[in-house]
Amino acid sequence: MFNVYHYEKKKEEFVVISNNSKSTKAEISLHKGGSLSNLIINHKKIITDLEPLAYEKTYASSILFPFANRVNYGNYSFLGKNYQLDCNEKENQNALHGLIYDKKFKIINEIINENYVEIKLLYEITNAHKGFPHSFKIELSYEIHESSLKINVSISNLGNEIFPFTVGWHPYFHIDDFNKSELIFDSKKRLDSNKRNITTKISNFKTPKPWKLNNLNFDDAFIISNNKIGLKTNYYTMNLTSSEKDNFLQIYTPKNTNAIAIEPMTGVSDSFNNEIGLKQLKPNNEYRIGWLLEVVS
Repeated sequence: MFNVYHYEKKKEEFVVISNNSKSTKAEISLHKGGSLSNLIINHKKIITDLEPLAYEKTYASSILFPFANRVNYGNYSFLGKNYQLDCNEKENQNALHGLIYDKKFKIINEIINENYVEIKLLYEITNAHKGFPHSFKIELSYEIHESSLKINVSISNLGNEIFPFTVGWHPYFHIDDFNKSELIFDSKKRLDSNKRNITTKISNFKTPKPWKLNNLNFDDAFIISNNKIGLKTNYYTMNLTSSEKDNFLQIYTPKNTNAIAIEPMTGVSDSFNNEIGLKQLKPNNEYRIGWLLEVVS
């Protein structure tokens, strides 16, 4: 049987989901963009929030919308109009990771039974942001089973104009020993970037199979050939799949941590300008994407 309880810490509201034995447990922060702070499956820490590092520096498990990754100097043009986003990556003067990572979501439904829990969250904005002057709502669904997590994202255009977007997820996976860990995914294209982490070109590249993580530092992006990503560590193996047909992947290893960011995205750094993976959503239309994380051992 699964249980759900709520608590508040430093004026931040959390939702905690767990089974009776506490072998599987998930924690969601409503104030931090509805992000999944921590995930334990079968007594194994899978996703971490990197505390004591600040969320504003890590964006741990945040949902990235209306753009994943960066917009060069926060500036872009769409349908003949120029827009300026706030540059929250101060050191490089880029707009980073969208506009909802620090917004408060509200719970709109909870489904609790013996086999799983589903929590549905909502954020809606009708006051136009100066750099993204559009009305939209975004619904998040977290479905927790004994050995899996499913995230569904639904985005609706509530305005009268079409808007551009990409969407992504920014989880950090806990790794106890990088020397005994490896990534498994298929890619023939890597996205090269400049010193400010803005995409400059697409290069041919073939991923090692498997890609052993010992002594490697990542901050790299790829076009992946299918919708599957695998991670094998010394104490768990997981598969991450996307419902999307065209998928991009950012991999990042923060210094002095036992974690790796494996970020599925529908676009790349500066998609608002280079249009790689860029999508458009018409008024009164809806876009949906889902990610399934399965711990297989």
